[in-house]
Amino acid sequence: MPPPGPRPASRVPTRRLFLHANGDNADLLIWGKTFGGNRYTGLGQITKRNVTQLRKAWVTPINDDGEEEASPLIYRGNVYVSTAHDGVLAFDDATGKLRWAFPYNPSYELQYAVNRGVGLGSGRIYIATEDCRIVALGPASGSQAGTVPYTSAQVASGTKLYAQQCSSCHGAKLQGISAPALTGSGFGHANLSVSQIRTIVTQQMPLSSPGSLKPDQYAAILAYLFSYNCIHASGGDKSAFPTRDEPAFKAVAVRGATCPVK
Repeated sequence: MPPPGPRPASRVPTRRLFLHANGDNADLLIWGKTFGGNRYTGLGQITKRNVTQLRKAWVTPINDDGEEEASPLIYRGNVYVSTAHDGVLAFDDATGKLRWAFPYNPSYELQYAVNRGVGLGSGRIYIATEDCRIVALGPASGSQAGTVPYTSAQVASGTKLYAQQCSSCHGAKLQGISAPALTGSGFGHANLSVSQIRTIVTQQMPLSSPGSLKPDQYAAILAYLFSYNCIHASGGDKSAFPTRDEPAFKAVAVRGATCPVK
């Protein structure tokens, strides 16, 4: 049986645990229980004599109108399952209480919505989406790794503000003119985090009048900048880039990839 009491939600299995998944009767790390896919467990509590006495422990509805075909994975008291439209849910395995939910907004309308499940590894939870993306999530809160919140409305506003306030020095395509480029390999080599870039922009820009813009204007410009640098938005276009720094921004590095805003 699993050890009593709460178990941490902020960890995922190590390579060694995967290699010995067949002997781990407290968890379900792989869809088929083992790499052989035999779904065999060594637990002895359920027998031929008492199997008819089994009762539901809990049931929770999933708010998705697609086909639910995913097998859940279980690790240290947490149940992870994907939804038909590529969302991910985490539940307490003892009570069924929702720990967190990661909603996903596909880039186009899905004609047949179905997802076959998540994977665990390297400190993350992974899901392959139907619009051809791999999304990595933090197991403690379901936050998307390497992303920041911003909305398409912020990007649209930031595009105009950048053209007015920044393009004469940094270039219409962020290529750099009299000031450094804000995208591309040269920018990426600086290995700046979202937090560091936010500090530079809000405190030193525009060059002619540092700190002169309103907080929401800086947030819009930053949303445009990160979108242009292929930092994807989290929150399904519902969470705006904040007007203050956040601890998670220190862990998101801007590598200099270029995704021009259309």
